[in-house]
Amino acid sequence: MSAPEALVVAASTSPRHTWLWAANETDLARLRQLLVGGWDDIAEEPLVTGIGIGVDAYDTCMHLAPRGVVFEWHPSQHVLDRYGWLDDLVGAANS
Repeated sequence: MSAPEALVVAASTSPRHTWLWAANETDLARLRQLLVGGWDDIAEEPLVTGIGIGVDAYDTCMHLAPRGVVFEWHPSQHVLDRYGWLDDLVGAANS
């Protein structure tokens, strides 16, 4: 049995929230399936999942990284704001 294909999600942040962006509906469903059980307050928006801020967002990403989720910065995230814990995650595609 082969390992599932990596799930690449894009992240964007603001002082008040962190979002994970899926490339399509299939990836979004995979992401939300991994979040079941403890992440009840995720935003149900098209292709976007809100994961809170600070420690909550970090813990969520730490939960996802060993489950095959790879993180990259969303194109909307300004280059000067692409720093911090996202780059330190196991699955980070440091872009």
